[in-house]
Amino acid sequence: MQLKTIDRTGLQLMLDKALPALTEVLAMYGVSVKLGRSKYTNGSTGTLAFEVTAAGADPEREEFERWASLMGFEPSDFGREFTVNNVRYALCAMAPGRSKYPMIGERSITGARYKFTVDAVKRAFAAEGVKP
Repeated sequence: MQLKTIDRTGLQLMLDKALPALTEVLAMYGVSVKLGRSKYTNGSTGTLAFEVTAAGADPEREEFERWASLMGFEPSDFGREFTVNNVRYALCAMAPGRSKYPMIGERSITGARYKFTVDAVKRAFAAEGVKP
């Protein structure tokens, strides 16, 4: 099959074949791969993006530990559970580039992720007797 234009459908066809093949090849090196942000531009060009992670690496934990003290947290707060509006979350990431909602919590039951303010997480920790 030869594509004459690059559009959403064409990119999806390529991704459906490329991701499993790339996953298999990179597994030989102990590297994991996931889909990045792919896009098509003008009908004749597109970008397939993949993110690779070294074996045993935990980029979200590393990012959290890098920025924790600047936000008033400890590196050990990564993964700590807290409650907001009677819902349990685990502190799973930090996005320091987001000034209003840089804290990311994962809902314990569903695994869905939600953004929080620094103050909301600190208040939740304080309510549970944990000093951030």
